[in-house]
Amino acid sequence: VCYEFCSKLLENAVCEEDTSVKLNYSCCFKAIFTWNNMKILQECREACGGQGLKTENRIGHLKGEYDVQSTFEGDNNILMQQVSKALLAEYVAAQKKNKAFKGLGLEHMNKPCP
Repeated sequence: VCYEFCSKLLENAVCEEDTSVKLNYSCCFKAIFTWNNMKILQECREACGGQGLKTENRIGHLKGEYDVQSTFEGDNNILMQQVSKALLAEYVAAQKKNKAFKGLGLEHMNKPCP
């Protein structure tokens, strides 16, 4: 859901002036990118076996540095909760206006549950 949210928002990023939308962008992208980078570094380390821990390969050093950087600007779980809260608020606002929730890749929420 968050990947869909980011990709749809990115399409409108250039002309969007609402600061709350920009905040959701940054929260969502920061969490996704740091999780992805941490996963890639771990896969690189594992692919190199014991060599991945050697200082010459710098993977261990990068992992150590990136673990610290991943907590800058807030914990990813909290940031994703903030994005979820914003999405739910938009959904509730659309429901109160009796309008379909659209535009963020979440149009499936308009359909009744099976």
